[in-house]
Parts: sequence; C-alpha cells; structure tokens
Amino acid sequence: MMHALIWSVVAVLLACWSLLSWAAHALVSWPGWRAGNPAAGSAWIEQLVLPAGLAPWLPAAAFETFKSAILASGPLLEGIVGWLPIAAAWIVTAVWVVWALGSVILLVLGALGSGLVAAFAGKKTRP
Repeated sequence: MMHALIWSVVAVLLACWSLLSWAAHALVSWPGWRAGNPAAGSAWIEQLVLPAGLAPWLPAAAFETFKSAILASGPLLEGIVGWLPIAAAWIVTAVWVVWALGSVILLVLGALGSGLVAAFAGKKTRP
C-alpha cells in the first residue's frame, strides 16, 4: 500500500513538473519574443485560456494570476532573448535538460522511498 502511495505521489509530481516544463518551453520558444514587439507578446498571453480538462482542477483565479506573472516577466524574457540571440535557441534545450534532471531526481526519490518502505517493512519485531 505504501509503495502505491509513494509512486502515486511521484507520478503526480512528475506530471506537474512536466506541465511546468512544457509551459516554460512554450513561453521561451514563442517567436514573438524575437520579433521585438512587446504588444504582440502581451496580446498572445491575454488570449491564453484554461484548457477544459484542467478547469475542474485549477481555479480560474490561479490561472489569471499565472497569466499576470507571465505578463510581468515578459519584458525580462524579451530583454534576455533580444540581448542573447545566439542563446535563444539554447534556452529551449536548457528547459528540457532541467526537466530531465528534475525527472530523474523525482524517480530516484521515489525509488529511495520505496526502498525504505521495503527495508522497514521486513524488520517487524515479534513478541
């Protein structure tokens, strides 16, 4: 039972980590950052809608807060991509390298947790 609980938590964390990485990839790879038109970036972010599958799980206010945070970081991202045009292609690769490292860490933690459960489950004392 504990193994299932541990791996369920790992699966949920991995899904959230993957969703966050996918969103970061979409954000940094959007071609509008390189166009030098901040109004286009703001319009694109404003058009984002909460997917129907996530609507029951994520409050609309949280999604609006997320969009506000993206809008606030837009000038920073635009400045970074504009300042380092050669690095713009590597930013996407860096996002997925960080995702892979985080995923491996989550899987190792799940294996360690499962191993600890197995180790302590076998050490039951008898009267």
